[in-house]
Amino acid sequence: MKLVFLDFESAYDDDYSLSRMPTAAYVRDPRFETIGYSMAVGDGPVSWHTGDAGELRQSLGEPSWWRDTVLITHNAFFDALVLAWRFGIEPGRYVCTLSMARALGIDHTAGASLAALADLLRAQGYDIPRKGDEVVRAKGKRRADFTPDELAAYGAYCRNDTVLCRDLFHVMFPLLPVGELRWHDIAIRMAACPLLHLNRAVLQTELERVRERKAELVATLARQLHVQSVAQLEAALASSARMTRILELLGGGLPMKWFADETGYLTYLQERNERTGGVPVAFGIPVKPSPSDASKLTFAYAKNDEGLMALAGCDDPKLQALVAARLGAKSTIEESRLEKLIVLSEFDRLSVPVKVSGAHTHRLASDDGVGIQNLPTGRVEGQSNAMRVAIEAPARHVVVAGDSRQVEARTLAYEANQLDLLHLFATGGDPYADMAVQISGLDAQAIREGVQAGDPVMVRWRQTGKAVVLGAGFGMGWERFMKMARAQHGVVMEPYMAQHVIEVYRRTKHCIVKFWSRCDAVLEAMLKGGSGWFGGPDEKLFFYDGARELFGVPTPGVRLPDGLWLNYPRLRRELVRDDGNREMSDETVYDRRRGHSVQRRRLYGAKLCENLTQALAFAIMKWQARRIAKCYPVVLNEHDAWVMVVPQEQAGEALAWVRSCMRDVPDWVPGLPLDCKAGTGPNYGSC
Repeated sequence: MKLVFLDFESAYDDDYSLSRMPTAAYVRDPRFETIGYSMAVGDGPVSWHTGDAGELRQSLGEPSWWRDTVLITHNAFFDALVLAWRFGIEPGRYVCTLSMARALGIDHTAGASLAALADLLRAQGYDIPRKGDEVVRAKGKRRADFTPDELAAYGAYCRNDTVLCRDLFHVMFPLLPVGELRWHDIAIRMAACPLLHLNRAVLQTELERVRERKAELVATLARQLHVQSVAQLEAALASSARMTRILELLGGGLPMKWFADETGYLTYLQERNERTGGVPVAFGIPVKPSPSDASKLTFAYAKNDEGLMALAGCDDPKLQALVAARLGAKSTIEESRLEKLIVLSEFDRLSVPVKVSGAHTHRLASDDGVGIQNLPTGRVEGQSNAMRVAIEAPARHVVVAGDSRQVEARTLAYEANQLDLLHLFATGGDPYADMAVQISGLDAQAIREGVQAGDPVMVRWRQTGKAVVLGAGFGMGWERFMKMARAQHGVVMEPYMAQHVIEVYRRTKHCIVKFWSRCDAVLEAMLKGGSGWFGGPDEKLFFYDGARELFGVPTPGVRLPDGLWLNYPRLRRELVRDDGNREMSDETVYDRRRGHSVQRRRLYGAKLCENLTQALAFAIMKWQARRIAKCYPVVLNEHDAWVMVVPQEQAGEALAWVRSCMRDVPDWVPGLPLDCKAGTGPNYGSC
């Protein structure tokens, strides 16, 4: 296949740009105009083409010519959409140098923009030109507004971008493992070659329901604070004391770090219990270091505080409504997402924009603010699965969805060689019931029969076991576990029971606890510049290297068995304040870029274990997706699930193929027991 490097330039303005709207909406907008494009085939010359839509379409050539090409662009989620949706051309394969940079981890150290990558490589001695800035001066201009000289300068700028893209590709390509670019092609096609539809009526009905429920919740909050209007409610919630009391009534609790010691925290829990009438703690009330005295904590209720924003984006509609009222916002996060989906429903297909390696662990992240990666399931009070139901197959097709069952719990047991847990998974046993037996001391058969009979006590014990197996494997303390079990699994427990549960888990899953210590030792070795193998049945699953550099930046890391690296740029020991922000302690930290800022992140054994588990689980899922895509197009990823669209008459065959692929494992994790649940239906919500 021939390599084709391409870059489109399009008209934009203050109120019409990629920074203000989803890429799919921007490309389909009536205001869209291609100013021109630059293109190179292989190492050949880079040409510039401009003209009206018809002239550009003719210059691009026949679609048949493109079927034997690999299209390589920087930010393929734009250029691929323009090529496919504006000119009707789909190449044989897609490659994105922005995604390549993320997969390598360069974005964590230098950023992933074309300019940042060019500067980084040039500083390392590569003969790469600088990126120009003509695009800034093109704001507000249509093609007819350019003078001949301006258009020529814009063409030179565009050609330079294609030169940069080609240079970056040739530098990064040898550094990526075999198969990684095939995965990138699958992810890009989710956006560029969409097959799913959005049911506008379902989304509109859900938006009306969400707004009505928000109004009811806000009215309830107003009554609780004895105010008569929304404006008065916003004023009342401006008081941190009132905000805190309402959060407590909704399940919030101050974190332990707010108090001097555990005794003070337990006293607070008792007083809070009396104040709220027994409302259990489900989440932490957000706090932060005081701006006036860094040794003290204060409430994190400001507009840009991460803690408050986390509450705004949680699954609980009551908390979303509370935060919206506190900030005077017109819409909750759920409303905003529905509004964006309704806009996208105007088009005939749902483009699914994702960031390859958008998470540190190489999992996908949602792009364009659409949030397809985290759709409500309807299991939380006040929510429904309407967004999933609205995602439909086209006519004469069905949706097939396969969800990898307990994939992270299984990979964790494999990494740590926790044989009893591996045996349960391999033989089809019930690890949740087994853990419930360990916690409760009840007979396994009694729990199993009670669950089958719907006994609420036995169901609760099994749910507790599920919360432990899925949540306690990464060093989670009892306080955090208590909140997580309540929020994610509906299991309410007292502090003494949470402490007991964590103690039992750590006593019975001693190999996993030992693996946390092994990860601590790996961190110590990396800090000293050491390298070696660890993890898995033969201690050869992961390879760490503390002396590693990534384009001149010290980047210790752990190589995953699929060949990608977990990167920890500038890993070091540093004095930082403890969680209560009262004392300084010597911690292992690394740098991670977020936008234009660089954040310091803590790292310790159990956290490294969590990173490894999430990364390994998704590496396996990517391998499975590549197998699935050989027969059926993968159109959506959500957490541990793959979604496909197939013709109705192939539904049974596709279901069997998906199950087979998602139960198989690559040869670099031999013996790992995997399983999946899969279903099919007219929409994602019915699978």
